Amino acid sequence: MRFLKNSIIGLFLTGLTLGLFGYAGSIVYSAFQERMERQPPSRRASEQVYAVNVKVGESTTVVPKITTFGEVRSLRTLELRAPASGAIVELSPNFVEGGVFAEGEFILAVDPSDAKVAVDLAVANQDDAEVQLNDARRDLAIAHEEQLAAEHQVELRKQSLARQNLLRSRGVTTDTAVEAAELALSAANQALLTRKKTVAQAETRVEQTQSLLRRQAITIGEARRKLAETRLKAEFAGTLTNVNLVQGRLVNAKERIAQLVDPDSIEVAFRVSNEQYSRIIGDDGRLRPLEVNVTGVSLKAQATIVRESAIVAEGQTGRLLFASLRDSRRSGLRPGDFVEVEVAETSLNNVFVLPAEAADSQSQILVVAEGERLEERDAKIIRKQGDEIIVSADDLIGRMIVTKRTPVIGSGIRVRPVLPENASIPNEVELVSLTREEREDLMALVKNNQRMPEAAKKRVLEQLAQEEVPQAMLDRLRARMGG
Repeated sequence: MRFLKNSIIGLFLTGLTLGLFGYAGSIVYSAFQERMERQPPSRRASEQVYAVNVKVGESTTVVPKITTFGEVRSLRTLELRAPASGAIVELSPNFVEGGVFAEGEFILAVDPSDAKVAVDLAVANQDDAEVQLNDARRDLAIAHEEQLAAEHQVELRKQSLARQNLLRSRGVTTDTAVEAAELALSAANQALLTRKKTVAQAETRVEQTQSLLRRQAITIGEARRKLAETRLKAEFAGTLTNVNLVQGRLVNAKERIAQLVDPDSIEVAFRVSNEQYSRIIGDDGRLRPLEVNVTGVSLKAQATIVRESAIVAEGQTGRLLFASLRDSRRSGLRPGDFVEVEVAETSLNNVFVLPAEAADSQSQILVVAEGERLEERDAKIIRKQGDEIIVSADDLIGRMIVTKRTPVIGSGIRVRPVLPENASIPNEVELVSLTREEREDLMALVKNNQRMPEAAKKRVLEQLAQEEVPQAMLDRLRARMGG
């Protein structure tokens, strides 16, 4: 009984405790609700206004530039090679890396001993040939005299035969004497043929000796040329590079010893894309001689495009162009320099320059409209160069354009325009009234304009439908109408 009594008392106390906790919680909740009801109602959040950098649109003339990189090359580079084999016996003091030579100036000399011996031997052989020629001419003269004597002997034998025939007809001589005269004539004819053959042989010998003499003259000329080539001279004014020779060294014929570079005849080779190439050729498809600014490491020069490569090398794209440097010696540029090339295109009128980040991937920009709210416009991008874009200034003159788009701004957002220093806010738009005829003519002009985008055309038509039209837009339209 005592255990049961204690259990009942414990349950009672537990229930009482839980009841007190519940009552206390309801009091706290009621007090919280009462306090909340006494607080004033929350105010409505105000609209967020963003500060944006803007630029006032204006029509300007811009000269687009193509920027690329190229290499300085030499138009005249001559490999100097040893003219003959042998030791270097004489060397110009300017024969060093960077040595300057004038045209025709002496560079080096190879040991000329062998070449001189060859010349002396050729002269001696020529003298021998002249002696042989004189001897052959004397033999030919003697052979001619012997031939004349043989011909005279034949004539005598003919006359003797004629006398014997006459005497035989008279019965004074015998047939034996006639036959002897005939045999003597035949022997004389045979001797004449032998003399003619001797003359022909003598003439052949003379011709052969003359040919030998001519060959010896050629040999002498070749030997003297080789002797002259033992002394190397500069073919043109230039500077030496890649020098690898000292006096006394043995060289082989045609061995490369240096390079001679003309510093006044250098050019820049650079590559442009096909799209850039299409902008620097004329209507006839020929390359225009455009001006080029060449910039190296602290060096600058002016150049003019002169030609292009005839083919596209394997694995390459675009077009390889060449520009001739003006006053290349003073520019300080040398073959092998890596330079930046800037080509100035034809100027563009009625355009406007904006930062590239002012337009999105769909070529749309943000302009500040009425109530300082942003409005999207299609931008007609003409060029992209570096961090800037060149857009058509139509419909942008006098408008404030956002120079940098961010994810937090877009069409309809209210902004606070921030102009650059020394820039002024555009004046209030001047509105004018139109007559019915003027309004109809202008609307017809806009509708028939095939070059105007549909969005811009719709916007202009809406403005023309109003009672008053902006004066700036009216001036542009009238200028297009020519009145």
